[in-house]
Amino acid sequence: MENKAKTKQVLVILGSPRRKGNSSTLAARISRGAKSAGAEV
Repeated sequence: MENKAKTKQVLVILGSPRRKGNSSTLAARISRGAKSAGAEV
């Protein structure tokens, strides 16, 4: 068996019609945090 480190993949779905609303801000911060932790977003 091979022991390979896998990169985590994160999918952020934003469905709010407000481009600069709270949901958009939250999604952007989650995306940035996941990227900085080494995930593929």
